[in-house]
Amino acid sequence: MNEDMTVAKPLATCIPQEQSLHNVQLAHAYVPFQKLCNTFRPLDGFRKGTIFPELYDVYGWERKGREDDCDDE
Repeated sequence: MNEDMTVAKPLATCIPQEQSLHNVQLAHAYVPFQKLCNTFRPLDGFRKGTIFPELYDVYGWERKGREDDCDDE
């Protein structure tokens, strides 16, 4: 190592990457059980990102009048 280089020492509040955290609750996923009663057709499900109508949300795209970028060719 070059003697002219200075190395910053870690702060006392930093946690080294090698140290694992115990008893830390990071996140929970909510995944409702799906009934296979009504499903989208495979191509529609692919375009919409889900085959379950209950999980489909347009996130404003269709509300703003925008069309899907995928074209039937």
